[in-house]
Amino acid sequence: MFTTGKFLKSAREQKGYTIQQVEKFTKIRSKNLDAIEHSKWNQFSSRTYIVGMVRSYGKFLKIDETQLLGIFRREYEEKNTAHKQNVIQKKHFTPPIHRTFRIITLILIILLITYFGYQLTLFFSPPRITLISPSRTEFKNEKKIELVGKTNKESIVTVNGERVYQDKENIFKIFVPLVNRENTVLIEVVGSNGKKTVLKRTFMKI
Repeated sequence: MFTTGKFLKSAREQKGYTIQQVEKFTKIRSKNLDAIEHSKWNQFSSRTYIVGMVRSYGKFLKIDETQLLGIFRREYEEKNTAHKQNVIQKKHFTPPIHRTFRIITLILIILLITYFGYQLTLFFSPPRITLISPSRTEFKNEKKIELVGKTNKESIVTVNGERVYQDKENIFKIFVPLVNRENTVLIEVVGSNGKKTVLKRTFMKI
């Protein structure tokens, strides 16, 4: 392919100039002149900058500017078009296995973030208390009731100041006497993170 660089290099050699001589008269650095002669356009910051140097180089060698810039524009545009096509092909023709791997990786990252977020929420939240029984608050003949509840694992449970222990399913049970007409039961649960939850219930004896 007849390129701008080959055209300039051929003209320079025919006139007997060295790169250093061209640098001296055009004020274009020798490394840039070498890049131009080898059509290494990606070494320059902009197309305008390249055109300015090509024009100065051609003017020094007394080459027709219109002809020289015509060769450059055709070469530069063809190279840019080929580059864009390669980018598009790489984007649209990525092997399916790569796309699948990226999707799976993204899903795993989202799941990990969700999991750790959930664990952090649990860690900084006070323990939960679920009162399983009794389901009613009024009693007639009972002298005592069985209080059954469930809370978080490794939590410390006290009912009216008395320590109550949980079973393997985190369920705690205790009998509460009904001595007065109104009997207040205070359930306190302290989680492993030091947070406390208090549940208060009043049971009536009628």
